[in-house]
Amino acid sequence: MSMNSSFSPCWRQRAGGSDRSSATAMAATTWGRPRSIPSISELARLGITREQVINDGCLNLQIGAWILARALDGQSPSNPGEFWRRVGNYNSATPIPNVTYQAKVWSHLVAHTASQRMSAQ
Repeated sequence: MSMNSSFSPCWRQRAGGSDRSSATAMAATTWGRPRSIPSISELARLGITREQVINDGCLNLQIGAWILARALDGQSPSNPGEFWRRVGNYNSATPIPNVTYQAKVWSHLVAHTASQRMSAQ
């Protein structure tokens, strides 16, 4: 989730002159998206505004977790190829960006695990 935002609640990614992804979890405000990712209109039906997505870091993380859960759709790491494809879908369903994102997540996971081991010693 924080691969690009570095957990900044005010971070925005621009694409074609409009906000594409916003804040900590990069919950998108407009985008061509896989079916697992809600649109702003879908969030609006739940009473969530675009401004809340952008300005409420806690809500943004909750939405990001919801998006990831929907993308995973119950898939577990026991089927690693499908699991990681779905992790990549959090960023893009297009193959090259998907695999690039998978590598970023894996790299951050390995670094975090190593950091945790070092601090436990």
